[in-house]
Amino acid sequence: MRSAIGMKWIASFPANRQLGMPRASALIILNCPQTGVPLAVMEGGLISAMRTGAMTGLGVRYLAPRQTRKIGIAGALTSPKPVSG
Repeated sequence: MRSAIGMKWIASFPANRQLGMPRASALIILNCPQTGVPLAVMEGGLISAMRTGAMTGLGVRYLAPRQTRKIGIAGALTSPKPVSG
C-alpha cells in the first residue's frame, strides 16, 4: 500500500446560499511523504459527507447501548442525493 500525507481545505461562505451556490467547497490534496510531490487533488465535498456519515455510524456502534436496534439521525445534506453505504 502506498502512503501519503495530506490536507483538506474547506472554504465556507454562508452568503453563497443567497446566490444559489453551496455554502462550502472543499479540496483534498495528498502528497508523497518522502518528497512532497502531489499525488492527488480531489473534490472534497462528497468525501467529507461520507466521512461524517461513517463517523456517526461508528459512534453509534461503539457508544450506544448494545440492545439499541434503531437510531434517528438528523442533519443537512451537502448534495441532493443521500449518501449511503
